[in-house]
Amino acid sequence: MSWPLPQSANDLLGLAYGYPFAAPNQGFLLRDGVINPLEEACFNDRIPVLAHGSNRAPSQLARKFPEGEIPVTRRGLRDFTVVYAACLTRYGACPSLLLPCPGSRVRLALTWLTRDQLKVMHLTEGSYGFGDLTADYEAEEGPSVDHFYLYHSPHGALLLDGEPRCLAAVEAYGKITWPRLAQKQMLSAIQRLLGIEGSLDDFALGVIRDPTERRRLIRRLGDHSRDSALPGFRPVEELAFLPFGAAVKDRIPATP
Repeated sequence: MSWPLPQSANDLLGLAYGYPFAAPNQGFLLRDGVINPLEEACFNDRIPVLAHGSNRAPSQLARKFPEGEIPVTRRGLRDFTVVYAACLTRYGACPSLLLPCPGSRVRLALTWLTRDQLKVMHLTEGSYGFGDLTADYEAEEGPSVDHFYLYHSPHGALLLDGEPRCLAAVEAYGKITWPRLAQKQMLSAIQRLLGIEGSLDDFALGVIRDPTERRRLIRRLGDHSRDSALPGFRPVEELAFLPFGAAVKDRIPATP
């Protein structure tokens, strides 16, 4: 299941160029697609899932969950940063990837999902793998957790001139030497990397409207990527084994 794409070229390009979309500097409660104060949130029986790309943005969450409530809190994660993955989404964007980066700190979000919401989220995340991550973080708000869950791309980090590129829209500090690019800059760089002529708008719309061509381009991007292995990440294959109602208090094994 995927959320519907708009019909007009301008709206499609707005999605492609807008990724990872605007997100507040503080936590919030999304209720029926509308931002509400985090103080109104209830975290009982919810599973914390790290959001480093579009899922940290109210607009994207509202597309996926037009009804119901989702608390979103902010976290500072040490020794990681967010870079572009060697992939292209069905709406024409180059998505994000969490990557180890010793000495750095990145501000991300936790989406607190019910089991039913997690099932929906699984269906919207395409080829991303799902697992839990033990990492060094700073809790800014909301319940404290010693681990959380994560969608992680199997495509690896996209390299330009031999280096990853960080998402300019994601706050990051510390020992990060990789350049930062906005989404539109990254798509332009990908177009040049792949030697595709024409305007950037035509390139992005082609990625969106031709799934076969998009898959071909993703395969080509694989020749310009590096491994995306995450220390502390453990894949969780079965939704039934997820800790429901205990994620905040205790770590429960993902397999029986």
